[in-house]
Amino acid sequence: MHEKPEVEVKGEQRDRSFLAVVLIILGLLALLSNFVTVTEDVGILALILVGVVFLAYGLYAWRFGFTIPGCIITGTGIGVFVSQRLVDPSGEVEGGIIVLGLAAGFIAISILSYLFKQKNSWWPLIPGGILGVVGAMLTINTPASLDLLEQVGRFWPLILLVIGVWILLDRHEQQRD
Repeated sequence: MHEKPEVEVKGEQRDRSFLAVVLIILGLLALLSNFVTVTEDVGILALILVGVVFLAYGLYAWRFGFTIPGCIITGTGIGVFVSQRLVDPSGEVEGGIIVLGLAAGFIAISILSYLFKQKNSWWPLIPGGILGVVGAMLTINTPASLDLLEQVGRFWPLILLVIGVWILLDRHEQQRD
């Protein structure tokens, strides 16, 4: 019979323990919400807590895959918290702050990748950068910034067309060589 290496078994046990802790926390929060008046703050803090649990486990277990949802959920939760409690936004500004929090979560993935794996992961900078620009434009909330976002929203498919043509031309060039 083929036995699993001890390291793999310990990793599976740790993953199961993590899943158990997350389920217990979510169950307690859901149960608690049945008996107490839940305010928006509890929901926002629960969102941040879930993200922090993923981050903590990813760093503790040396499993980078868990830090990705941890960064995204925590960034979004912090964006929601800031938009609801620390500033007095309305409309686009509130949405812009939340989008900036999400952008920060993606950028944190890249930073933690470098610190955690000693390797640059550039892919999170793409959605983080795009979300950062959109969030900044919404937060600025001027007619010019909103008009620019509208124009970008109308013409962004051109970027996909250019990338697709470039890939086809590059592939054709490689086949010729």
